[in-house]
Amino acid sequence: MGGTFSAAVLGGLVAAGVVKFVGEHWIPAWLTARRAQQLELQRQLAGVRAPAVRALAELHDRLAAIASTGAHGHRYAQAIDEPDYFVDSTAYLVARVFAWQEILRQQMAQHDHPRVYLVFESLTKAFANGHPGFQFLRFEQTELGERLTPPATDGPGCLSYADFLDWCRRDDAPACLGTLRRRVRTLLDDPAAEHDRLRRIDRCLLGAVEVLDRRRRWRSLLTAAPIGAQPTAPGDPAVPHPGSPRPRRR
Repeated sequence: MGGTFSAAVLGGLVAAGVVKFVGEHWIPAWLTARRAQQLELQRQLAGVRAPAVRALAELHDRLAAIASTGAHGHRYAQAIDEPDYFVDSTAYLVARVFAWQEILRQQMAQHDHPRVYLVFESLTKAFANGHPGFQFLRFEQTELGERLTPPATDGPGCLSYADFLDWCRRDDAPACLGTLRRRVRTLLDDPAAEHDRLRRIDRCLLGAVEVLDRRRRWRSLLTAAPIGAQPTAPGDPAVPHPGSPRPRRR
């Protein structure tokens, strides 16, 4: 019995030693490394959050306007003798989101942050899936995104709108730019045919804003309601606008 008691005491001492070692050494080191990783992630996001959220928000507002008005802005631009304005600007807004997708994927590749990766993966699928029309396959999105992110020494960024217009008008412009503008024209010519795809894309755009802007500091950039958020019958509650404050818990 004495031997059993001694073994139990020894086992307890060993277990206590293991717990003490883990508590004093391994757990603090793990927490410190985890904290350092999170701080580095936030540091990298801080440098790209504002322009990325702006790109997502402006494409959301443009697609919402196209869906809700039947591309009235395009017809107005044609009426004032600016037939290419709405095509070019919409094409740029789409390509700019593809560019920020690529930038953020590269940034997040160094971190264990699946939410950022997965929300952009959903956006990629929303553009790629469905029928021919306003459809961009995965590697078409990748090509456009890469072409709009020229190498920069002062951090990641996207081609400006002015440079984009100049590039589209060059004789040696890449074929993907012509494809981009043709598919945007398809959308503007018949927005109703693309309503379901626009709704899926829009939901992913707003989801990406939610993930990038957790503190909701940039929600004022979202000026349009989500596509498909209108009440379906009198008295039905409307879907809250993304920029509206969250209701308080009681």
